[in-house]
Amino acid sequence: MAPQSSKFLHDYGFDLVLGSIAAFYVFMAPYTKVEESFNVQAMHDILYHRHQLENYDHLEFPGVVPRTFIGEKA
Repeated sequence: MAPQSSKFLHDYGFDLVLGSIAAFYVFMAPYTKVEESFNVQAMHDILYHRHQLENYDHLEFPGVVPRTFIGEKA
């Protein structure tokens, strides 16, 4: 029985740690302020779209709050 659990932890241990951290943050801070949501979306675009700038959804914003993600690139 020990070799199976050891293999499971070896294969999925890092995923379990990251998932646990993400779940902790979801339950501890379920609401993101507007100022933070821009940076969260910018990080999503940077991680998933990389250099395909035409896919970024925050290049222009029709509302009154100007959005930037320069802080995320630094």
